[in-house]
Order: sequence, then C-alpha cells, then structure tokens
Amino acid sequence: MKKLRFVIVLMLVCIHYNFGQTGAYEKETKAEKAARMQWYTDARFGMFIHWGAYSVLDGEYKGKKQKGALGEWIMFNLKIPVKDYKKDVVGNFNPTEFDADTWVKYAHDTGMKYIVMTTKHHDGFALFQSETSDYNIVAQTPFKRDVIKELSDACKKYGLKFGVYYSQAQDWYHPGGFTPKKRWDNQQEGDYDTYFKTIVKGHVTELFSNYGEISLIWWDSARKVQNKELANEIGRELVKLQPNIIVNPRLSPTSQKDFQTFEQVIPGILTEDYNELCLTQNRSWSYKPSDTNWKEPAFLLKTLTHMVSIGGNFLFNVGPKPDGTFPQQAIEALQYIGDWMEVHNEAIYQTKASPFYKLPFGEAALKSENGQHSIYLFVYEWPKDGTLDVLGIKNNIASVSILGQKNTISVTNTANGIRISDLPKKAPHEAVSVIKIQISESLQIDEGYVKPNLDNTIQLTPLNALLTIKPQYDCIPFVAYHNDEPYFANWKNCIPTTKKNTGNKAHWKIEVAKKGRYKVNLRYATKVAGNIITLKNKQRLHVKLPNTNGLTNFQSFELGEIELTKGINTLTLTGGKKNELWDEIQIQSLELIKL
Repeated sequence: MKKLRFVIVLMLVCIHYNFGQTGAYEKETKAEKAARMQWYTDARFGMFIHWGAYSVLDGEYKGKKQKGALGEWIMFNLKIPVKDYKKDVVGNFNPTEFDADTWVKYAHDTGMKYIVMTTKHHDGFALFQSETSDYNIVAQTPFKRDVIKELSDACKKYGLKFGVYYSQAQDWYHPGGFTPKKRWDNQQEGDYDTYFKTIVKGHVTELFSNYGEISLIWWDSARKVQNKELANEIGRELVKLQPNIIVNPRLSPTSQKDFQTFEQVIPGILTEDYNELCLTQNRSWSYKPSDTNWKEPAFLLKTLTHMVSIGGNFLFNVGPKPDGTFPQQAIEALQYIGDWMEVHNEAIYQTKASPFYKLPFGEAALKSENGQHSIYLFVYEWPKDGTLDVLGIKNNIASVSILGQKNTISVTNTANGIRISDLPKKAPHEAVSVIKIQISESLQIDEGYVKPNLDNTIQLTPLNALLTIKPQYDCIPFVAYHNDEPYFANWKNCIPTTKKNTGNKAHWKIEVAKKGRYKVNLRYATKVAGNIITLKNKQRLHVKLPNTNGLTNFQSFELGEIELTKGINTLTLTGGKKNELWDEIQIQSLELIKL
C-alpha cells in the first residue's frame, strides 16, 4: 500500500512594504492614490452579489447533477450546449420579486458602505441592457429589466458606493471567449482578441458610460487572460471613463491594481497597503439551496472585526434566489451583523490596523484624529473575573468605556501595560464586545512581537501565532491542549476525495536586535511517516519527518537552519503545494536556537 504523505512548508519571509506601487493610474502620486482610495479604506465593509441565470438551477440540469460546488459554474461543469443554456436557463430567468431598493437597504442597514454586483459572469449573460450583445437580461428574458440600472439608482438613494464585477477572461457563450480545458460547443469557437476588443471593451464601455459613477471594477480570472498586453491596454483606456474608479488585481497577470484580493482565504497578515477579503456564506457564490454549509452569523461578524484589525476590507457575498429575494440564512446573518453595527460601527469605519501584534482575548483597531487616539478592543473571550490586562500600552489613559453600555469601569497603569477592571461579569455581546480606550497624547505602544528569550532561544507556539484560514473547507485549525501544552488541532485535509493541503497557514512576527542564524526544531505529532518539511528563506530545504506513532505523541525534530535579519521577520508555517499530499499533523511549537 502506498504511504500517504503530507507537506508542511516553513517559509521565512522578510516583509518589505512597497509604498510606491502604482495603482490604476501610471502617473499618480502616493498622496493622489490615498485620496482616491479614502472612501474605500474608510468603509471597511461591503456586499458582493453573485446573481444571474445560473441561479435558476440547483446544481442539476436535465437529470444530471453538477459535480462542482459552485452553482455559477454549472454550464461548464455539465458542458451544457450554448443554445440549450440560452433557451432553458436564460429563457426561464424571470425574477419577478427582485427589488433593488430592498437589496440595497439590506446592505445599508447592515452597515455596509459599498456593493459590488455581478454584471456578466463566466456564462456570458449580461444583467444590463446592451448594444454590444443581445445576450442580456432585457433582450433574452421575460423579465426585460435592467438590473444594473436599478441597483445603481438604489445605491445613490442610500448613499452606498456602487461597483461592478465583470468576467473579462472567461466567457462560455460569445465566440472567442476563454473556456477552461477545451471548448465543448462549436459556437464558442472564435478569436480571443476579437472577443476582447468587441465584447469586453464594448460591455465595459457601456457600464462606465451609462450608469453614473462606478466606484470599483472587479475583474476576474486574470491567469486565464489569453493576451495580457491587449487586456492591459484596453483596461487603461477604460479607466479614463471613470477617473476615480478603484481597480482590483484581476484584469491580467501583469495589470495594474489598487488593492489585493483574498478569495475565500481569511488572511492572518497583510503585506500591501490596500486589501480585501471576499467570502461566501456557504461554499457556492451563487444561490444553490442544496449547499447547506452556512457559516454562523457570529463567525461572519468576527471575520469583519478580524479584517478591520489587520487593516483590510470585508466583502461579504450574498447569492440571491432566482425569484430575486435573498435566502433566509443571508437575511439572518445581515440582521445579526447589522444589530451589532448599530451599536459598534465607530469601531469599524475610518479605522486602521491594530497597534498590537496579538492580543490573547481578541483583536483591536485604531482611530486617530487631531491628536486624539481611540483604541477599540474586540473582545472575543470576556474575562470572567471582570479584569482585562492589555499589555504594551505605556500611555496615560484619558478614558475607557464599553460601547453600548453605561457601566463605570476602571483603568490603571501597570508595569507592562494597563489593567481594565470592574467589567460586568456577563459579556455585553455574545460574540464581539468592544471596549474603547481613549488616549490624548502621542501613542507609546510596544507592539508585542515575539522576541528572543534571555538564552537567545525563540519560542513559537499557537498562542503567539497569527492564522490564515480557508473556512470553506470546514477545516480551521484551533488551539487545543495536551498535558497543558497548546498545539494546533484540526489542521488536516478536509477536501472530500483528495489528500490535498487546504492552504491553512500560521505566521509569527519575530523581532531581533541583530542578524543571526538559528537552528529550528519542530515539535509535532503525527501517525503518518514520510511527511515533508520545506524550509524556505533564500535557501530551500526539504526534510522528511518520521512518524511519531500517534497524534498526541509529540516529538522534536531538527528541520535545519534559518537566518533572521535585524528588525521584524515573518515566519510562515503551511502545508505543501496544491498537488502535494496532506494528512493530519498536530503542531505544538517551533524552537529557534541561536547559533
């Protein structure tokens, strides 16, 4: 029997922040870009909407069930002929209950500040009236209404920014559009450049010309663009029609961008100036009632506060039903977050990333104005004894309060920070309570990065790690204990029928006073032999791990040596590449020993 193996990749990355990166405009200065991006960074929270003719189907067509998890990919998954899809799917798309005002009001009441709407997905069907192609909602469906126009108008009414998603690379209807692997219908045959110059340029010109201000363009499938030079050239032409537009990084592999996207991966750290997580509530982007893997509202709320704490945006996806209404699960999640936002929104809008590396009880955000500083503590683990220690703050505190509460609480300075006391025994909110700390002097904060011990060893554990996770696989590592020692549990393969790594990562930020080499020991447990460790930092080392004969039988193994540079270093622990096997491992610690 062939032995299973799994891969852990250990990468040492010294993060360099590129503040001079060009955005959507070649000659734009850093200050000009910051001004254009201001509404986006202030907003922090938006709604993604995936909706189209594919929403009519529930992963099944003419008795054949879709193998993929994504409802919007059914035409490709089942290789539905173009004419049949047009007749049976597009022809039956009649969302009589659609009301743009209702949709935008949901976003507004949830505290969202912008909406990004699918205008054309990979099936090539447009949700707006078009002279470029008659394959659109007005010309081909009994509904005959311009959904994009109505949503654009509703966003203006409620004061939300309006953005559009457009699938430029893939198009399974128009001749010449890209299809993964190979085309399955003769109508798809054609020249890609001609498709891009006519359909893509024509469609987006209409979107940028006929719907007022478009605040953001969300391209997709950059790696599938067949002529990146042409795409970049047309992209530069199009943005001139919307001079203040914000552009995502997916026009082509080499296109200019304004922000980094994280799709279905909740990042633990960010390395660029502007960042956005887009995340589904279940697995499918579009409506698929058979997909019942709904994320809990509390998890989604914590995802919002987490993204705010690291200085990013959260674009929460909703897949409306074919009749034009929102699924009940989405409504409940929006209402849950909206109720929280009504009380705590000042901790979200116009904030910056946490001034702390990591807090044991939750996360934080910072807001600074006119010499006044507000630190918002997102408390996930409410202290049962009514006392909360916040290490690293060296300032005198002007005031401290609980958002939404009138309780009088106390604060005192300690040798290592501050102590907040007289807190109520019961958490003000079941998932995320917020404590506001106000400081009226220049901030003096020790971020709390991992530092060497007196013996020059560095201990990296789950308790001082930051996590990047892929929650759609229901395989999120969490901290468990064995003999009072913490370890990462549930770090395993969770993708059905495969043994592939799910992409979870642990990060540590380490601060050292001077450059040096360190020996690295991994303490772990596994029941599988042959696991491969990859150690990367200019050099690349591959090490096979022996079987420890059990998931609680922790043993140490030397991985090799790494070099840390003076200042802040980022160490990342992850599984292997997509095509490398993965099975369960329990990670207890990494010990770095100065040589």
